[in-house]
Amino acid sequence: MEGELESDEAIEIDGEFKGKLSAIGHSVTLNEGSRVEATIDASRVVIAGSIQGTVIGRAHTSLTKSARMVGKLATAEIRVDEGAVFRGQVDHLGSKSD
Repeated sequence: MEGELESDEAIEIDGEFKGKLSAIGHSVTLNEGSRVEATIDASRVVIAGSIQGTVIGRAHTSLTKSARMVGKLATAEIRVDEGAVFRGQVDHLGSKSD
């Protein structure tokens, strides 16, 4: 699939996607085996597949052991499991108390 997807609910990707994913206040999950070239903007992002692009996880971002990411990540909290691969830049999004 290619294009822009904006949702008021959680988004889960199992295949290939290219474009923009937005789920403000919700989560975006890239399941194992997924291949994504996109900009993602969501409250929580879980990466178990492959992504090339920009990820904004406003509250939290997780890279599981099968994750492969190349690009820019901006998040308030990050969890990277052993085995995950990340090449790029990480920016910290401050909390309201910062």
